[in-house]
Amino acid sequence: MTSLSRRLLDVLTDEPQSKWDLQEKLAERKGKILICPCERDVRRAIAELRSLGFNIASSSDQKGYWLGDEVARQRTISELRSRAMKLLKTADALEKGPDMGQLEVDV
Repeated sequence: MTSLSRRLLDVLTDEPQSKWDLQEKLAERKGKILICPCERDVRRAIAELRSLGFNIASSSDQKGYWLGDEVARQRTISELRSRAMKLLKTADALEKGPDMGQLEVDV
């Protein structure tokens, strides 16, 4: 587990927090400079924690991430699976290429 992921576990609560709030809370002071992790690093840390089985919840109708209960866990799982299926369908379509027979051209 990365140090950012460990620190993320310390700042997550049972209330949704935006990526930007988490970035701010995960900022580290290096001398006089405050260095915030980028949004992508926060998302990677969330993905890492989830891959380790931590219940980091999110929802398309709520902004942010939080330590979820069982209902939030099931909802997060459902949304992740739905997104994965859409990505697979898109990959399949790209692999097949366009169906040129269905295009109409005005002459």
